[in-house]
Amino acid sequence: EAAAAKVSRELAKDNLPLVAIVNNAGVSPGLPVEYESLSKVQSTFEVNVFGIYRMCQAFLPHLRRSQGRIVNVGSVAGTICRPLKSV
Repeated sequence: EAAAAKVSRELAKDNLPLVAIVNNAGVSPGLPVEYESLSKVQSTFEVNVFGIYRMCQAFLPHLRRSQGRIVNVGSVAGTICRPLKSV
């Protein structure tokens, strides 16, 4: 949130449009569900789901004004089932 506020201030200061954001963060814990801690899984969702959501919320007003774009970069890891992976 602090970083988003800083970007917003810099854009306003120089009167620049925000034309795009690229959501490219992602983490993948590697343990079977019986060994992976719930806090690690929650942390994974914080990055992979809620991080993208927060980015979109923070910058959508700028993107609407400039008719900008949101680019979400994913991974095949989200579409296949891997043996012994909890998330």
